[in-house]
Amino acid sequence: MTIQNVNMGANLQTQALLIGTRQMGMSAENLANQNTPGYKAKAIDFEAALKNAQDGNLQNINSRTTNVQHQNLNWQEENYPLAYRTNVQPSINGNTVDPHVEKAEATKAYLDIQANHRFYAEKMQNLTLVIKGKL
Repeated sequence: MTIQNVNMGANLQTQALLIGTRQMGMSAENLANQNTPGYKAKAIDFEAALKNAQDGNLQNINSRTTNVQHQNLNWQEENYPLAYRTNVQPSINGNTVDPHVEKAEATKAYLDIQANHRFYAEKMQNLTLVIKGKL
């Protein structure tokens, strides 16, 4: 594994974490608007967004830093394709938010973030052991 592969993996991991975090935020936004007439539930097309990240089509991601050593990432909303969820049960006011679906999607995004983080941390731990000659 070359340093380029490690760097590319770290960048892809960062993108996946940010996509998952944005999806959780979008689920929260949908839940907040569950009683708004005509509101359409939104979601990020995770597969398309991750493919953009793998292909290098994403701009930087914008975030706030609290330390000079933090990376300043530039979030670009247009890099993350939006999809609108269709409602399983039609509502009288035209709202497509299903609270159960939103909670499940937020939970799924959280679990995906945890799994991705754990996988990458273990990979880096093994790489460190190899570099130290202990594996």
